[in-house]
Amino acid sequence: MNVQNNSYTVIYASIMVVAVAAILTLLSFGLKDRQQANIDNEKRQNILKTVNVESTSDNAAQLFEQTVKEAIVVDQTGKVIVSDKNEAFNTAIDITENGSKLPVFKCEKDGKTFYVVPLKGAGLWGKIWGYASIESDCNTIAGVVFDHESETPGLGDKITTKEFQQLFVGKKLYDEGGSELKGVTVYKGGLASTDPLHGIDALSGATLTSNGVQNMVNDCLRAYEPYFKTAK
Repeated sequence: MNVQNNSYTVIYASIMVVAVAAILTLLSFGLKDRQQANIDNEKRQNILKTVNVESTSDNAAQLFEQTVKEAIVVDQTGKVIVSDKNEAFNTAIDITENGSKLPVFKCEKDGKTFYVVPLKGAGLWGKIWGYASIESDCNTIAGVVFDHESETPGLGDKITTKEFQQLFVGKKLYDEGGSELKGVTVYKGGLASTDPLHGIDALSGATLTSNGVQNMVNDCLRAYEPYFKTAK
């Protein structure tokens, strides 16, 4: 075959494309289990982090089993619809008016009980998500972990920093009388100190992302309110 011919170039390029595609497909299938294991481990680590249990990929599974005493899924009324740790772990939060699926991870650390729940919402440029742990009073935020799909580097992506997440610790879900669920409120210009029970300082230059986090936390925790009322 004449290697200078255009048909040779087309045939050669086609063979290379098919070969590379086949190799990538085989690699994808071959690494699928490992990729899922890494995703599961990251999820375990994030849940543990909300109750201040630091873990690594090597010990996350063990610490998760030790710390998470029970995992369930409840519906929009707070009724338990799944009572199996593995099934609850693999259930994504789904908030609907008539058929919500809301996973709950009941954790124990240093003799204290915490309820860890997943969060999902929308930031400025894409999806945001995370976990929040609530103390046994079903009112006090004990810890949060946030992540994002595509927030602005150096601005909105700071929702993943310890400094921002620490602002949520100790904030209350309910008003001072304990009757109305208020959640958290993001304030610009350092005004969060005027609202010590619920106030969070917005990220500088990323108010819309901060508002997205506020809405995510409040909307998701409000969905869990019927369950919290029964657990309290």
